[in-house]
Amino acid sequence: MQNVDQNLLKEAMAATPVSFPLKFDTIEQEVNLLSLHCLLDFGHSFNSPMLKAKNRSISDCLLWGMMSLHIAGTSITSKYMQEISLKEVSSIFDIPLMEEVPHPTMGPVVMMGQDTELKTFAIMVQNVLNETGHILVNGGYPNLARFVLESAKPGKGVEEFMVALIKAFPTFKDNEIISNSGIVKIY
Repeated sequence: MQNVDQNLLKEAMAATPVSFPLKFDTIEQEVNLLSLHCLLDFGHSFNSPMLKAKNRSISDCLLWGMMSLHIAGTSITSKYMQEISLKEVSSIFDIPLMEEVPHPTMGPVVMMGQDTELKTFAIMVQNVLNETGHILVNGGYPNLARFVLESAKPGKGVEEFMVALIKAFPTFKDNEIISNSGIVKIY
């Protein structure tokens, strides 16, 4: 930890809107979980179906998953992220993939299964985890925290730190250039 800019780390931790009511064995373990939460902080357009299905928001769903991973003692390595399945994402984050609905021609007594609206969100979470894991494995990083901590070495400013994250992980690139107009749309 002596190779990490402590001021930058403190500033980033203070700016993080989430703190977990959990005990961490190491700062790397905490940074890994917080970084993963930031990575997955998207999909808020799915709030309505999540509230309907589980009576909680997408943010609460993410917190549920993060705390579940930590409490279960899951080692959130790059390889783990690279290989996580849709079924695991559904289970960890409590995102329903299927629902029973009345059969359209056989009446309300006969039920059939169909994908939920939230399956799309679960697939998005899986894709982000798989892609991030792949990038980290190829870069030789054992976990997301190691990348974050190495990017926060002394002498680097917040802007340089953010550029490193955005360049490395497409999920953090939340803007696009519209046609060749030079207009940048920020999400």
